[in-house]
Amino acid sequence: MNQIPIIQVAEKQVARLRAQRRLYSRAKALLAIQIALSVPFAVLWSVLSVFFPDTKVYAAMWGIGVTLLDLTLFTPWQKSLKTTAAKIQEAFDCDVLGLEWRSIRAGSRPDPEDIAQWSAPSGRDPDAGLKDWYPPAVGHLPLPLARAVCQRANCWWDAELRRRYARGAQAIVGAILAITVITGVVGHFRLDQWLLAGIAPLVPVFMLGLRQSMEQQEAAGRLDGLRRHAERIWDEILAGGSEDRITQNSRELQDEIFDHRRRNPLIFDWIYNLLRNRQEEQMNRAASDLIEDARTRLRLDQH
Repeated sequence: MNQIPIIQVAEKQVARLRAQRRLYSRAKALLAIQIALSVPFAVLWSVLSVFFPDTKVYAAMWGIGVTLLDLTLFTPWQKSLKTTAAKIQEAFDCDVLGLEWRSIRAGSRPDPEDIAQWSAPSGRDPDAGLKDWYPPAVGHLPLPLARAVCQRANCWWDAELRRRYARGAQAIVGAILAITVITGVVGHFRLDQWLLAGIAPLVPVFMLGLRQSMEQQEAAGRLDGLRRHAERIWDEILAGGSEDRITQNSRELQDEIFDHRRRNPLIFDWIYNLLRNRQEEQMNRAASDLIEDARTRLRLDQH
């Protein structure tokens, strides 16, 4: 009843998905460098400060330097990569979901040269996880309903992933803090010695972990709100709402999805890959349930 399953597997669209994935991966590589500079070196400085007290000044300087690098280099660079990736994925969604490009929100369309640069196939299976980006079963629905299912699936998937990531970040920060406290107690450190030698070098670690957790939780909360909006659009369609009004609501929801992608906190690819199969199964099952719900309600309305 609609062309979403066909359009989304066209080479042009898959190339866009490859490009946005590689852009996000580059941003995640920068995040990995941030973590490498923060966590292992911070722990090393903390240990050195215990055994070699003269190094505590250098440890504190390292912590300050890493924080400044984060603010002046890594964060702006990541922001630029995420914005380009979000625009490319927005172009994919507009074509696949049958929505107009909103220049006032997303700016100009992504340059074909950028897509070509970032979408060049690499690795053994460059399209792994990119085919059938949205549940193919939505092809059995009218376009407005299929669009609502896809937008809802988008929001649910991302929110669930971010909640799991946030819980993991909290656990890591808590474990590091517990180890630091135990070390201070066992070593009978004075409070000032413990703060300078044990806590100060770990400040970048705590900042990174807590920031990651809070950002992921906030993002998941925003996505829950967007998912509920997609569900309201779904109900409005089944209630016989105006097609023009429904399309406008879907376009406004897509604006919010784009904004989320542009400023969303990053999640490492290995975590995404670890959870992908399970979440895809849940997403497809939910899509099937919605399709059956639509068929039932539409039959009842016809009677």
